[in-house]
Amino acid sequence: MFIAPLFVMGSPITVAFNSKNLNIRTRTRQILNSRYVQFLFRAPIGFAIFLAVLLGTHFSPLADAGMTNSNFHSFEIVLFIIGGFIYYYPVMEGNPQLIPVSHQVRVISLFAMMVPETMVGFFLYSGNMLMHSLPASITRTKGLADQHQGGSIMWAMGMLIDSVWVVLATKDWFSYEQRVAKQEDETAAAA
Repeated sequence: MFIAPLFVMGSPITVAFNSKNLNIRTRTRQILNSRYVQFLFRAPIGFAIFLAVLLGTHFSPLADAGMTNSNFHSFEIVLFIIGGFIYYYPVMEGNPQLIPVSHQVRVISLFAMMVPETMVGFFLYSGNMLMHSLPASITRTKGLADQHQGGSIMWAMGMLIDSVWVVLATKDWFSYEQRVAKQEDETAAAA
């Protein structure tokens, strides 16, 4: 919810397009013109991928494995970064858009993603059963307290962080509308 959007806002594709290295620019264009990449970076597909990562890393055997094995936990982090990048790329400004997404859809998508993100936190916080296996060194009571604490952080911080992305997308939308209105005014004045 935090790292992937910041990565997208760092405009890595724009940087690659503006690279002095012709090979990097050419390879970037080839990758972006791939029909598989264009399919992945459609807003609804990105939404579904990120939602699957969110639910899969919290309510599946993968989540259980990540609690007891650091390699699985690292894999979950990689999934979040990749899935988050695929989701946030078409709905945030700063990079060339493979398939244009209207500002309204961007804001609605970011707002809609708040629901599953905060609900996962809510379920972890409010549950009275452990959702995952624990390492042998952690008691059930401590594990449940950690689950509640993690859920409360995810619930509260999810709302706060997602609100920032919604505000930024709304700001971009208003800026776009102002540019369009100014262009229309200039066109009308010239005519």
